[in-house]
Amino acid sequence: MNTSATPREINDCIIGVEEINNNDFTVFPVPARNTLTIQSNEEVGKIEIFDFTGKLILTEQSFGMRLEISIDFLDAGLYAIRRNNKDVVLIEKL
Repeated sequence: MNTSATPREINDCIIGVEEINNNDFTVFPVPARNTLTIQSNEEVGKIEIFDFTGKLILTEQSFGMRLEISIDFLDAGLYAIRRNNKDVVLIEKL
């Protein structure tokens, strides 16, 4: 049995902050209750939200520079947001 695991790298990982801004896009408010806003200097594109187990919870697409996502159905906890299959940030929701 092979017990070795291949390490994976996560870039731009932030936990429990008031606002996330990595110069390409901004996520606010954090923590969020009902609506999460993503604003970008370019087209937002595809957004994926994952729970702490890595399960895909929600996928949204925006062709504009701002996207508002209804998250009132999510339980409180940590979630990962991936934008255009590259940027990963963790957020805390009340």
